[in-house]
Amino acid sequence: MTLFVGNNRLQLQQFGAEPVDTLAGTPGNGSMAALMLRPVDTLSMIGLMLHGAMGRLGEAAGVEGFEFHRMVVKPTLAAGRRKVVVAFDGEVAHMRAPIDIRVLDKPLYLLQATGAANTPDAPEAAT
Repeated sequence: MTLFVGNNRLQLQQFGAEPVDTLAGTPGNGSMAALMLRPVDTLSMIGLMLHGAMGRLGEAAGVEGFEFHRMVVKPTLAAGRRKVVVAFDGEVAHMRAPIDIRVLDKPLYLLQATGAANTPDAPEAAT
């Protein structure tokens, strides 16, 4: 099984994967969305990719979408395995199960350096 989790409403809409059972708060504003893909064969996976490319992944057979504030993932692992492969923001890591996914109570504030690109006080680029 494959599980995608996100909170970017625009990305979910582009794939056609925005959950139907929308909570108050909607993805990216207090909740997260998940897409669960059941195990499929190669031909079915090509069909899923085409649905995603056309912005209709949520309509594909074998795909379930839902929204949540907190979810604990307890995968069934092969004997002797204690970690699961997790990909996030372009990185891949091995994490111990169970995996606790939740929306934090307080937002994460990001700092931007003075003079950083695309800011009003950024230095002008040479042309």
